Amino acid sequence: MARPNAEINAGAKAEKQSKENMRSYAEQEKTLSKSIQQWKADKLLQYESYADGSLSKEAYLNVKEVLSVKIQDAEQQLFGIIEEHGKEKLISETAEHLGGLAKTFLVKQN
Repeated sequence: MARPNAEINAGAKAEKQSKENMRSYAEQEKTLSKSIQQWKADKLLQYESYADGSLSKEAYLNVKEVLSVKIQDAEQQLFGIIEEHGKEKLISETAEHLGGLAKTFLVKQN
């Protein structure tokens, strides 16, 4: 009977790791979302400075391009993290379900 218990322990470890990964993904999502919002706000402020004449067109276009690239890169990263987060959630739920089945099987065997 040692083998089923070892499998349950391995499943519990996998579930724990998956939950840790999900927390990490959530933190990364929060950080990236915050950065994206800040860069969008900065981009708007730069436009307002250009519109009121305190920033040249060339300077505005340069800053706009830099911020646009940062936003686009961060959004791509964010979408990747969201996708991985979804996969981890599915893995966690599956591991939890399989662990429950294994425990039920062991109880029925005894």
